Amino acid sequence: MVEHQLTCNYTNLDRFATLNLHALEFVSTRELYHCTWRARTSARKKHCLLEAEERCKKLPLRFVKTIRLSALSVVGLMETLPCLKLVYLIRDPRGSYYSKQKMFQLHGINVTFDAERFCSRLDKDVDAIYQLKDKYPSRVMITRFETIATHPIASCEKIYEFIGLEFTTNISMFVYQKTHSQKGGQGYSTDRSNATEACYKWREQIPYKHVQLFDNFCWEPFLKLGYLPVKSAKDLRNMNISLISETKHLS
Repeated sequence: MVEHQLTCNYTNLDRFATLNLHALEFVSTRELYHCTWRARTSARKKHCLLEAEERCKKLPLRFVKTIRLSALSVVGLMETLPCLKLVYLIRDPRGSYYSKQKMFQLHGINVTFDAERFCSRLDKDVDAIYQLKDKYPSRVMITRFETIATHPIASCEKIYEFIGLEFTTNISMFVYQKTHSQKGGQGYSTDRSNATEACYKWREQIPYKHVQLFDNFCWEPFLKLGYLPVKSAKDLRNMNISLISETKHLS
């Protein structure tokens, strides 16, 4: 599906992809969403997709954000699409897990099983993305969620430079407003009154026993990604103690 989106091959897209609510957030996909939603026949739906394809082909840059695509599945795309660039965003697995648990209200689940499965998949994904970075150093960028949260403007400027776009004053102001919003944000919203505080909120709320599980199962990806285990419940709540160390692959 990602390859279809990147190559403007919309006629082969699943209907779910065209009716994703996130499409309403972007001018380039909003029209396709409304057109597909109103389509009552296959012929009309096909017309919507063909129109969207033509609009897509005129764009100088195509951008796809996905959270469920493994690094291994990108290997073929990097070979097939020589102009493709990849920005791989990582986050502390403990914060990522807590955010998912809170968002989807995952109560009563087996955290031990979840942590072991999550860390195993992450370790394989990290190995794959590092191999891609070594093979395509100018086409793969790996960056931390925490770095973007604490240094949003500098981080975004690096991403724009990597992609080959100009980081204008207007964009800088937009990033600042998004990370210092008066209204804050909930759920999928990108507005945050304090991006750094929001990024580390999990440390105030996650049970220490859950952190211990992730520290146990994720020790290998932690080493590769530069995340540190927590020594005690007191250290977990102490925001003056960093859980991040430097690693060479990350920007």
